[in-house]
Parts: sequence; structure tokens; C-alpha cells
Amino acid sequence: IGAPVEVQGTCNSDGSVNATQINLDGTEFHAEGTINSIDCVDSPQSLLFTPDNVVNPVTVKIAATTEIQVNDTENASCTDLVTGTAEIEGSVQSDGTVAAKSIDESSGGGGD
Repeated sequence: IGAPVEVQGTCNSDGSVNATQINLDGTEFHAEGTINSIDCVDSPQSLLFTPDNVVNPVTVKIAATTEIQVNDTENASCTDLVTGTAEIEGSVQSDGTVAAKSIDESSGGGGD
């Protein structure tokens, strides 16, 4: 819902299309932003994420295959995440949620 699509088919005189194929376009998701809340208890695990320069947050679902990095810790888990700055890559699902491929969280501080 609300995602761009590519439609192939025959144009009718009234401007409608007899579609022979419809492809969801723009399903890739890549954004930096803020993790607002995290739910590691329910299945699937999820978090509420607000991309930079966006008002409404999106629900990001975390799977067993999601690569999570927290600071210098690769192969982190949902319970290692904290609210704050993150970069998330994944794909937009038909229900508007994002299936996370990777979550990279930085503390915004630290250093050597």
C-alpha cells in the first residue's frame, strides 16, 4: 500500500490498463535514522525506526538472518540493540513494514 508499482498490459481508451503483470517497485529500503523502541520478546522481534527527515516511524522486523552490528560487535542480537542512531537495510513488505537485512548501530560517541 502506497508503494510504486510497474504495470505491464494494454491501455484502454478510458486511461485504464488491462494488466498482464504488476511488479512492486522500490521495495529496497536503506536509511539512517533513529531506533525509537525495541521489542525482543514478541515473535517476530521488531523495532520502531524513524528515518532521518521522515515524520512517521516504520516497523522493522528482525529475523534470525538479520545481520546486526552494535558498535564493534558483529553478529550482535536484538537484545544488544539500544534506542538511538542506526542504519537499516532491508525490503519493504506489502503491509508497510520493513524486513531487515542488516542493522548497524553506532553509539554516536566512543572512539579511540
